[in-house]
Amino acid sequence: MKITKITQSIEKLLITNKLFLKTLIAFYKPVVKKEVMVANINNSDTILFVGGGSAPCSGILLNELTGANVKIIDNDYNSVVNAQKIIYKYNLKGLTVECCDGKDADYSKYSIIHLALQIDSKQKIVDKIISSSNAKVLVRIPKENVMNIYDHFDYEKYKINNFVEHNNLLNIGKTLAYEK
Repeated sequence: MKITKITQSIEKLLITNKLFLKTLIAFYKPVVKKEVMVANINNSDTILFVGGGSAPCSGILLNELTGANVKIIDNDYNSVVNAQKIIYKYNLKGLTVECCDGKDADYSKYSIIHLALQIDSKQKIVDKIISSSNAKVLVRIPKENVMNIYDHFDYEKYKINNFVEHNNLLNIGKTLAYEK
């Protein structure tokens, strides 16, 4: 998907500069704070973040804001290597990054599963999570005006337990929370 490639290119630039990375993390912080509150995430949760990219800001913030261990996966090997460099360079604890396609992941051992906005095959991934896990699932969906540049996702297929709206410059419109 085109938006995924664009996001990867921007993130690769950001990881080379600490100021840019800190700026991006600050930009995501209000979004992740709302997500933590809507899902009632705490340090006893085990979190899997799908689609972390080269600069896994949301995964970093989930760990920072809750104290929970966060595993970040991405299906792009170069993005995973870049994310691992950030975690090592800044000595971030409670975070791991692994190369894995969301369609192939084992979701059974997580209490929170969070899907990035730009991931491909979002519908297939959510279908697999719902059928194989009891986790709370957070799914970012785009704002209406940019929906056509993202992978299709039928967000009404499953019962939405809660959601939070985002009013910022990012393309994230809402984060939906599903749970069995």
